[in-house]
Amino acid sequence: MANLVSEYLKVTEENITGYLHLITKDFGKVKVIQEYATGYMETRYYNDKAMNPNSFRKHVYEQMAHYRNKLIKKYPEDEEIIAIIYPCFYLLYSLDTFTSLDSVEKTIELLNSYRPKPLHVHGKTFRTELFKKVKANFKHRDKLLATLESEDFNIGLKETNRKKIYLVDLIFNMEFHYIYSQYAIENAFNTSLVNEDKLFVLYNMLAGKILRDIIAGDFSETYLVPLANTILEKSKKISTLLTIIDSDIIKDRVSLVINYADYLANKDAVLTYRKEGFNFAVVIDDTYVDSIVNQTGLQVFKYIIIKDEKFTELSVSKKPNVVIAIEKE
Repeated sequence: MANLVSEYLKVTEENITGYLHLITKDFGKVKVIQEYATGYMETRYYNDKAMNPNSFRKHVYEQMAHYRNKLIKKYPEDEEIIAIIYPCFYLLYSLDTFTSLDSVEKTIELLNSYRPKPLHVHGKTFRTELFKKVKANFKHRDKLLATLESEDFNIGLKETNRKKIYLVDLIFNMEFHYIYSQYAIENAFNTSLVNEDKLFVLYNMLAGKILRDIIAGDFSETYLVPLANTILEKSKKISTLLTIIDSDIIKDRVSLVINYADYLANKDAVLTYRKEGFNFAVVIDDTYVDSIVNQTGLQVFKYIIIKDEKFTELSVSKKPNVVIAIEKE
């Protein structure tokens, strides 16, 4: 299964590079533009701090000043063009974030007004060319994001004791004939094979949600996502599944949830995927013995989840990375 998030990021960097070439015309040095675009992507999409989305644009612009200074130090002969390009990023953020084509014309006009003085260019076709490029990119972006949605399912988020940390599940959004009871429907959707296949839908939709949040400048939420124990034994299938979220901007915000008993049965697989950068969360169950040795072993997990009230008495429940989400009967 394709990693659509990585494709989106690749296309976005190409778009930013293209905008910069168009803005600077023949004055922009390829090496400067490429490194500027890469710096923008790292600042814009790989942010590791939760902050107010309304102030994120300012944060990106301020961080880009550091890239400007680094580039001037690296390419002192190109200091003038490096300094000229920098102010454009405040407006390029808008072209990378807009939700409708109606909102981009003002940004394009501002870029058009900025260019003549520092670059001494008066291209009459600039506005038309840039709008055409933005329009094509907008359609491509929407098409990519649409593949990360589903009409038949929704993402269910369950709050925990930790702010902005959610347990995630897939909620079916389909209508069934009245002869089928709710029990029969839920039972059909929770067989081991179906549970595995549901994960492909869930991971795809969650990747889309995280990407849309990041586009809006929101990096605040963390998701605890189920991982069927049966799929841990199927190396090809789990590798295909994890490909969906194999992007740093997704992996930083997702932890794969397994029960402690399943961890004991699949320890080597968990440790292998952990080394590949995937985070895990463990649900404490009756197989867990609360000891110093076992608590040390839990360091492989980003979060420890307690779903049963009886486990809140264990010393492990006092760990700083514990998430409490008591299931009510």
